Amino acid sequence: MFLAGLLLVFGFPIFSSIAMQAVAASHGGVVLGVLPLTTSIFATLIGGERPSSLFWACGVAGAALVVTFAISDSGTQLSSGDLFLFLAALSASLGYVVSGKLSRRMPGWEVICWSLILTAPISITGALLSWHPEFASASSAQTSAFFYLCFGSMFLGFFAWNVGLGMGGIARVSQVQLLQTFVTLAISAFLLGEHVGARTLIFALAVIAIVALGRRARVTR
Repeated sequence: MFLAGLLLVFGFPIFSSIAMQAVAASHGGVVLGVLPLTTSIFATLIGGERPSSLFWACGVAGAALVVTFAISDSGTQLSSGDLFLFLAALSASLGYVVSGKLSRRMPGWEVICWSLILTAPISITGALLSWHPEFASASSAQTSAFFYLCFGSMFLGFFAWNVGLGMGGIARVSQVQLLQTFVTLAISAFLLGEHVGARTLIFALAVIAIVALGRRARVTR
């Protein structure tokens, strides 16, 4: 539970936040389409699951599209933001597998609650050390975003997510994460005013189609 907390409470949020300083949120939403593949790899290595050849073929094809998009969107080479996005994906996928294994033996909501409690000393220490007086005068939009990250993304969302991982299998359920791409694209355009071009949508649709095919493949435990 402590390891799950380190990966999901610190690893993924820190790496993704650093990445968002260098790349657009819509770009990050597509690049994080690699999450289903990395989650499936960890589900095989430590989760005791055995996806079929078709499942792996679809996962690799989807990841290849994601890397191609990242390179073509930022030039001839990966940017620092892309590298931090991949680190975020590794942290999240390993954290999903660890919490998913725990959710086979205990309620999913307890897993995230205990993970937060066990890592609370680090969170509190970090909050005190990084405090600045101007935080107290944050705008309503900034405050709302902060509380959503605390109670939505990093807390209540895991109530259902951990239950799903424990019930449906980590590798197979992880494919649902590709819906995150569409949600991120829509919200980045609505809240941040970012331009979502046709090429971005084409890549997102292609990745979704490949993973939808992979969901039909056999996965044994």
